[in-house]
Amino acid sequence: MTESKIWDWLTFFEENFLNQLNGRTTRSTKYPIVIEDKGSLLRGRYCRTNRTQRAQESTGTTQIDFLVKSIDIQNDDVDWKNMNVGAEFTVSPSTPIRKKKFLQLSRCSCEAYCAQPLRRFMHGFLMFKEEFELWVFDRSGAYS
Repeated sequence: MTESKIWDWLTFFEENFLNQLNGRTTRSTKYPIVIEDKGSLLRGRYCRTNRTQRAQESTGTTQIDFLVKSIDIQNDDVDWKNMNVGAEFTVSPSTPIRKKKFLQLSRCSCEAYCAQPLRRFMHGFLMFKEEFELWVFDRSGAYS
């Protein structure tokens, strides 16, 4: 699965399910309404990032493909202090690429901990062509 197909699916998911939970009045013209019960509240919004961000603790920059942030934050306010979930997408599941993407996700979780000092854990995931890895990061490291 390519990154563009992943984004197509995420857009479909947002239009079908998440927009209805948010209480938006504009319905999807392409997909019918599936959820009528508005009992649960939507607390997060996912964002696609295509720019590098300045790292707080190191001298370099880092970039993450996908993140979930609080729904109260505006779309253009993507910052480490707003990040709830991080993700990396790639087509190649080869070992060197897998390690590189994991280290990139780990670096981003470290930056989120520096920006959010009271945070206890963070979820993240890696999506390869046909594989999906879920990770939980705490202050001591990562585990799946």
